[in-house]
Amino acid sequence: MDMANVGTSSRVPAVQAFGLKWELPVEVLLQRAATKPRTGVECQRPTGPSSASRLQRAIRPPNLKRLEFDSDMPVNTVSWPASLQELSFDTEFNQPIVGVPWPASLQNLSYGTKFNQPIAKVAWPASLQKLSFGVHFNQPNAEVVWPAGLKRLSLGVHFNQPIAEVAWPACLKSLSFGVHFNQPISQVVWTACLKRLSFGRCFNRPIVRVARPASLQKLSFGRCFKQPIVGVAWPVSLRRLSLGTEFNQPIAGIVWPASLLQLSFGVDFAHRWNGRPPYTV
Repeated sequence: MDMANVGTSSRVPAVQAFGLKWELPVEVLLQRAATKPRTGVECQRPTGPSSASRLQRAIRPPNLKRLEFDSDMPVNTVSWPASLQELSFDTEFNQPIVGVPWPASLQNLSYGTKFNQPIAKVAWPASLQKLSFGVHFNQPNAEVVWPAGLKRLSLGVHFNQPIAEVAWPACLKSLSFGVHFNQPISQVVWTACLKRLSFGRCFNRPIVRVARPASLQKLSFGRCFKQPIVGVAWPVSLRRLSLGTEFNQPIAGIVWPASLLQLSFGVDFAHRWNGRPPYTV
């Protein structure tokens, strides 16, 4: 098709893009930005190898809100756009983040597969609400000072560090542990606002003496969980409880919370419920 002869119609309404991704190396991005500045860009994705100074020039759009970073290079000297709300580091990134000057407006921050750097001395932005780590992350977090407004925290697949001394942020509502987590939780002090708590496949620790927040609404255990639950003090607000594939413990005499709406057992569960087979529960 000869694009020079393509006509336009006055009936086509004007549109404005709210999101944009550049699937170009930073060098190409800089080359184009030098001749075509984009002031209304909300999303940008610099890729490929580059220097910190080139990256700095690549993310200058003043209204940038979302940035996807697919490169393994230092970011401790980057001056992020003041408008940035969402920042994600993809698969290759594995650089130190202590001392990184995060933008004050940042709300969502996620790290990809290879990231596994210390976070104990990271100064998180006060605006941060959602934080997630990728597959390889397995760093101590007992000394981490989480942002007070953090609402959702997801720890990676390989994470398996003690959490008994962790001071969780007061506003935390959702906390999820990955596949390999299998640490004691009897001494953990959960935040009073927690509503969703999930454990991964390998978790198999006693929970009878665990004090859970009264606000908890959803609790799920993974495949390997097979601990006794008779005597567990369930949260009064619990609505959904999921027990893992290998769970096969007696449930007679358990006092379930009146708020419970959904109770799930795995394929290995073979105990009876009030004299009825388990599949009628």
